[in-house]
Formats: sequence, structure tokens, C-alpha cells
Amino acid sequence: METREDGLLPSQAFTTAAALLPVIDRKVVVTLRGGRKFFGILRSFDQFANLVLQDTYEKYFAVPEKVYGEEYRGTYIIRGENVELMGEVNLDEDLAALDYEEKHGVTVNGYKKVEFAEAKKLALKTLQKEAKDIKAKNELLMGI
Repeated sequence: METREDGLLPSQAFTTAAALLPVIDRKVVVTLRGGRKFFGILRSFDQFANLVLQDTYEKYFAVPEKVYGEEYRGTYIIRGENVELMGEVNLDEDLAALDYEEKHGVTVNGYKKVEFAEAKKLALKTLQKEAKDIKAKNELLMGI
């Protein structure tokens, strides 16, 4: 494995929680098992990938209905074993979407903002339907 000029390993060499170092103090989206999504600024993490997010919003997206809801959570601690996916948010696109939404009342991708409880209900209904469909397909494939 090659090292950089400064003697450090390239960031892709880390497959542990140390790979999170480049996204400290940046806005991230974290998807948890069960479909919950959190958007916030990553402030800290530990060796178990437990995360501390600041200025966190929990969001639910109901895809068939093209609606979403969000609720402010503040500083939020996420247990690492529940993290399914994490990625950095492109601030240029994020700010452009906010500006567009303020002017036109609709987000760039066509999703309309609704009450958090309504979006959560619709999103969970969709997840349950998808899980039921997957279960039916698996039973069919297994001949049950």
C-alpha cells in the first residue's frame, strides 16, 4: 500500500470508524435501520461509529405521494450499530433547494412539505407494503 508525501495512508485505506475523519464538521445524512433519516452536522464519533450530530432534522420521505416532513431534533446521538448508510450533503445543492422552496413552495425534486406526522405515517405505510411484497416474493420463490 502506498503512502502519501506526508507519510499518511490514503483515506480509502481506512475501513473503520477512522474513515469518518474527513466529514467531521460537515453536513451529513444518516439513514438508520428501519428507514429513519437524519440530516445534521457531524461533530463527533467513537470507535463504534456512534455519532453526535448537531442541528439535526429527522425527515421522512413518502415517495409515491411525493411529500416529505421534517422535525428539528437539535443535538442528537446515534448508536453506531443502527447506522445503515451515511454520506456528506452537497451544500451547494442543499442551499439551492432551500432557496427554490422558499420562492415556489415546492422543492427542486417535486416533493411538497407536509406535517411531520403525516409524512411519517405515509412513509411507514409504504415501507410496510414493500416488506409485505418482498415476503410474498420470497415465499413464492421458496415454494411455501
